[in-house]
Amino acid sequence: MSRDAVQGEVERQHRFFEDWFNGVEGRAIDELADSLDDEFFIVSPNGTISDRSTIVKMVEEHWGSEPVDIHIENVELKRDDPGLLIATYKEYQNRRAESAVIASTVGLVADSTKPGGFRWIFVHESWIQSPEP
Repeated sequence: MSRDAVQGEVERQHRFFEDWFNGVEGRAIDELADSLDDEFFIVSPNGTISDRSTIVKMVEEHWGSEPVDIHIENVELKRDDPGLLIATYKEYQNRRAESAVIASTVGLVADSTKPGGFRWIFVHESWIQSPEP
């Protein structure tokens, strides 16, 4: 698998989040739900561990909640095994007057039946710059 394919998938998923939180019409929560493995989990920058259903519900409840701009940089494919791809990237978020930078590690499996061609297994996030108070 190429780094460009993984970068495209990470950017695709974050465009969904950006559109969703900005209230862009024509997006469906199934795009997110269908991308996540049944056993998906995420470790947030504050250390909270959430499962697939928790994340999908939380995102669904925040449609159009606030203007946000998300930018992805430095996608690096760290491991390319047939059963699991592991990549890192930096996520830059601007929400109203707050900005944040997050270092993320993601586990993906190539899966042509999923939106973007990947199934998301896990994400682990760490603050580089937490939102300003």
